[in-house]
Amino acid sequence: MSIIIDGKSHCAVCRKVIRAGERLVAFSAFVLNEKDPLWQFSDEAFHESCFLSQPRAQQAKRCYELLKDECGPERRICRECGGLITNPDDYFCTGYLTDEPSDLLYQFNRVQLHQRCVSRWRGLSPLYSTLRDYQETGRWTGKAAVRLINHLRTFLR
Repeated sequence: MSIIIDGKSHCAVCRKVIRAGERLVAFSAFVLNEKDPLWQFSDEAFHESCFLSQPRAQQAKRCYELLKDECGPERRICRECGGLITNPDDYFCTGYLTDEPSDLLYQFNRVQLHQRCVSRWRGLSPLYSTLRDYQETGRWTGKAAVRLINHLRTFLR
């Protein structure tokens, strides 16, 4: 969740200070790609009225809630072996990649795996290749995107 400090945190839209007792909306860092239209919401806090004024507000809320609902600790089912993932150190999740069904990455949204199962997962190579292509063509940028690509590369060896 975005860290909000009374009197020091600012709304991502109006840039005014967020005060205790004000209605607000906040997101953890859930968007990896800085080119994604929902990037503006990732790891940010908003006055509720400012958030609701944004054209993609409801889309961001829906994607964030879906990610939380599907990837919560009690719902972590490995796509490869079907087992429940109970150890946070043995957990890999692709997270939110895109909200566009026609995008090649859409099929890889919210994939959860045991770390030990990632290298056996049939989607590993296609996901890695697609992300690399997107990175090379400038469709995917940012530190989090690079971290995901680098992490996937470790399983391909």
